[in-house]
Formats: sequence, structure tokens, C-alpha cells
Amino acid sequence: MKKRSIIMVLLYFALLFVSCSRQEQETIGKTKDESIECKELQSIDLEKNGVSVIEYMDEDVNEVIYFDNNKLVYFVDKESSNPDTSNCEVYLYDKSTGDNKFIIEVSDVNASKGDICVLGKKVYYAFFRMTDVAAYNCLMELDLEKKTAQLIPIENATMLFVDIAVTDNHVFILKRNEVDSRRTDYIVERLDGQELTEISRVTYRAGKSEKDADEGEYYLDFVGEEDYLYLFRGGVGREDYSFLCMTENGEIKENCKIDLQDDLKLEMEDFTSLDGEEEEDSDLPWEILKNGDYYIINTLNNRNFLFRKEENKFVKIHVPKQLGNKELTYRSKIVTVFGERRYIFFKEIENDSLYVFDTKTETFGRIDVKADGEIGEVMRNMDKQFFFSVTGKDGTDDYILYNEKDVLQEKK
Repeated sequence: MKKRSIIMVLLYFALLFVSCSRQEQETIGKTKDESIECKELQSIDLEKNGVSVIEYMDEDVNEVIYFDNNKLVYFVDKESSNPDTSNCEVYLYDKSTGDNKFIIEVSDVNASKGDICVLGKKVYYAFFRMTDVAAYNCLMELDLEKKTAQLIPIENATMLFVDIAVTDNHVFILKRNEVDSRRTDYIVERLDGQELTEISRVTYRAGKSEKDADEGEYYLDFVGEEDYLYLFRGGVGREDYSFLCMTENGEIKENCKIDLQDDLKLEMEDFTSLDGEEEEDSDLPWEILKNGDYYIINTLNNRNFLFRKEENKFVKIHVPKQLGNKELTYRSKIVTVFGERRYIFFKEIENDSLYVFDTKTETFGRIDVKADGEIGEVMRNMDKQFFFSVTGKDGTDDYILYNEKDVLQEKK
């Protein structure tokens, strides 16, 4: 399933056109022309020490979305009558019993942003579905213990992709509803039982013509931590961004602006617009991650910005060039992690390497990964295990479990 769509890219560009005033912001670490010190950590050799689990799953598996010490949740895509969709079969493999169980089929799946959230013993995942007469979103709730799943309809979410976040107590979704050609509502809802309850709504209105200014605000992404939601908010102008801290009932506790004006510029070859004027190439925020006082912003071009929050301001922390260079686009992405409180992991896309940021020491490390093929998705669970998808030279996929051991130790 496609996780990024040209429709969403065009939406973001349509929203973010006008510039605004710049906010001063501190920066720590090296200057942009200097390399960041990155420790070489113990390497991962999947051929020698990894454990393939492909034999335990259906032979047509195409994506694993969750794993822990005993269970795997994965998808098998089947053809549908519509060439733009597939019928997604969801399976759960239980290592303790050896049971590989079909859980549910989700028909007419077109895409998903790929957000995966876990609360207690339940896994949540959102699908965008499309038939000949309608397009709609739904939320899957899969119970790992009962080995059952149900689909919860998401009403009035007319636009592609729904974001999911969890606090310690609740599951939340962020949806977008295109009311008309000018107005889009951004709505946060809390899952109460099997019902979704609205807790926050903002509206963005495009100008009636090119001469008229846009107005309003919008939510780009959100995450949960402990008892709070943290929303990445945008306003009129591509530099008008802030992080909101919100309670589980929708009360805004804090609104802290963040300056991304310089970060979003791309130092690539200039291009010329239709009117002959040279324009500056620019990136756009896509998703966020929060770990304690540290905030990560991942962009449409797969670059990553790292900030530490100090009271009411953000301090930028420079990252290795492979993670956030203005010229090296589509080079890295955030690794999905379940239950981690100290480390933030990144996957370098072109090279089989992991980068790890230690929030305790505020340092970076690099892990070389050796595999018999190209590494795709990477996940890490609360049991300190890694999960890798590897595509071999013959085009076949393998799924490999790796126990961390001393991988975060520096090489001697």
C-alpha cells in the first residue's frame, strides 16, 4: 500500500504559499558546513545473527505492521475488481502456540499513511478505502489477546489519510474534511468505546482569488505522550508553525512557535517558474515524533529536523548530514518504535545503516547493517528487538528478527 500520495503532496503545496515573519531560534551543535560527530556502534549482521520468520507467515505476505516477543501482525494483499485498490487480509502469528490466524479482510483499500499505534493489548491502523461510488476512511482495532479485529467507520473524513495517536489512556485520530473548494476542517477525535468524539477543530480557508489572502489554521500531524496530545499546527504562510500541547479533552495548555524558515529551504539547482522568475525550492513538513523534550519533524523529502524544547522556545540540534542535509533528499526516515523512551532511530534509505540519537547523552551513533539484499522497513519493540524486511537480489522478500544484545555499544 502506498504511504505517500501525490494528492497529499499537492494539498500541502496548496496550503503553504505565503511567507511570514521569522522567529529567532537558538541552534546548537556544528555549523551547517561541519560534520556532526557520530559514534560507530556495533554492527548488525542479519545473515549470521538474524532469525528469519518468513516460514511462519502466509507466503504472500507483503507488509508486517507490528511485532513483539510473541506475536506478528501482517498484511496479505489480494486483487480486487478495482485496479486502484486491493483487498487486504490481516493475519496474526502467535509464536507461543504456532498459530497463524486470519483475522479480518479489509476490502477496497487504496492507501494508508502507515501510522501504527498500540494501546494495551490492541493495535490500531487506519485505511483509506475507495469504491466506484464512494471513498472513505476506517480505523482497525485489533485485539492481540482475543485475536479479533473490528473496523470503526470514520465519518466526514473526505481527504486521503487519517493520522492516529495514543496517550496513556486513549486513542485519537486526526482527520481532514473538505467542506467546499475553499474550506477544509481539521478535526481531532477521541475513541470512546466504539464511538469517535470530537475534541478539537480548526479551519483553513483559501482566498477567493489569487489576490485574496488565505486565512485560518490547520493540523499537519500529532502524537501522544503520557496524558497529552502534541499537535503540529500550521497557519497562513509556510513559516507559520507551532506545537500545541492539548489535554485528552481538547484543552490547549501551550502553543509554542517554531521557526523552520531556513530548514525548509533546499540548496538544489534553481528552477524557473512559468512567469520566468527564479523561485526557491522548498521542502514541507510531513510527520512528527516526540520523545520527552525532543521533537523530530520529518519532511516530504525524507529529511529530519531535531529540536530540544526549553521552556517556551525550541533549540535546534544539528543532525548528521545523511539525516537532514539540504542537498541529500530522500535519504532517511524515522524508524517505527514501540515503547521506547530513550532512543530515537533513523533508517538511511540508500545505505543499509541505522542512526540512533541518545536523548540522555544528546549524541548520535551509527549502526552498519549487513544483509543479503536491500533493507526496507525497520521496526523496534519494547523488548529491544529489531525487525527488518529484506528484499533479495532475486526480488523475494524476507522478514528477519534481530535481538539487540550489545548493538548500542560503541565499537572498540
